[in-house]
Amino acid sequence: PQKSSRSLNSVIMKRTTTESSEGSSALWWIRQDLRTDDNGALAAAIEHANCHGGRVIACMSLSPAEYKGWAPIKVDLMLRSLRDL
Repeated sequence: PQKSSRSLNSVIMKRTTTESSEGSSALWWIRQDLRTDDNGALAAAIEHANCHGGRVIACMSLSPAEYKGWAPIKVDLMLRSLRDL
């Protein structure tokens, strides 16, 4: 059976949180979904960080090979959106 995105986010959060003197931080691993208003993974990371006195660390790996076939306007939008975050 397929897991819901909420339970999948919980599994990801358990594997990507770090403990430090600043609390327990959460990693928001961005693939291509840069939405901030309705992003389940981001919401789970923020909730975890708020509950544990930590912070959210955003991470995205993007190489030219991944966007080779994209229209230039889409590449531009992705890069501008990342800069805005």
